Amino acid sequence: MRPFMSGVPDLAKALQLALALNLSREAAARRYVERHDKPTGLVVSRNGVVPYIERRDDFPFIVCGRDEPIRNLPPPTGDNGLSDHVKADARDFLSRPSRFDLIIQTLHQRDGFSITLLALDRADASDEDDEE
Repeated sequence: MRPFMSGVPDLAKALQLALALNLSREAAARRYVERHDKPTGLVVSRNGVVPYIERRDDFPFIVCGRDEPIRNLPPPTGDNGLSDHVKADARDFLSRPSRFDLIIQTLHQRDGFSITLLALDRADASDEDDEE
């Protein structure tokens, strides 16, 4: 699993993991978030409603609650259902703002299912911010 778990969080890697380990996309995405070396979260939705979320302990609390609507998901950009990585309004997903940008990527699937990966963009952070 190690080759999939480093670098920029990307649902394309979770899809590759699903193929490599013969897992469902959802199971692979959950494992991806759990094992990635960067703080990440995951929001699973069906027809715009959230059945559950996953997050690492080092990722901020996600405010999308069970049976609540989710909005502002980026549209797919290719045949595989994946969106681009886009900057999102942290207030739509996180309980409190972060000094880092929130980047999301969504995998749109059939029957209204989607998986949204949440990550903090720390690329612009200074060394001083990292020390905090």
